[in-house]
Amino acid sequence: MKKFTSALSDIEKSIQNYLYIKILISLGTALVSAGILYLFRVDFVIILAVFIFILNFIPNIGSFVAVGIAISTYLLKYGIGFDVIWLLAALTLVQIIFGNILEPMIAGDRLNISPIWIIISLFVWYWIWGIVGMIMAIPLMAVIKIILSHSSSTKELSEFFS
Repeated sequence: MKKFTSALSDIEKSIQNYLYIKILISLGTALVSAGILYLFRVDFVIILAVFIFILNFIPNIGSFVAVGIAISTYLLKYGIGFDVIWLLAALTLVQIIFGNILEPMIAGDRLNISPIWIIISLFVWYWIWGIVGMIMAIPLMAVIKIILSHSSSTKELSEFFS
């Protein structure tokens, strides 16, 4: 019973850590994107930043939709021009840096899971459950790792994911 209670406690801490990381990454993405949108004189910067923050919780697809909404807002006011390419590049770069570099590194470090396994788990859980799987991928990976680490017969397998 003690191992079970310990595992549940570790799972709770791990999920709290993940949510904390996700909120900070989403906030960082939204704030930097808002700064870029402001520099490009895009209307409704605060509303767009809130959309970016919320959509950032959906890995990859949310980023694509968030950038699409911001670009569409820009196009409605200014039309097609060379600046839209720079805006698209800047917003995409922010999404890549925060979502594909910083988040796997920070989550991997805080959850003791290799960033490679985090990326692999995104693909595997997407394949199994679609978008919901992508949203749940990192917490599920953390839970699996914790469960494996609390059994003497699977402890080595748990370390393989670190």
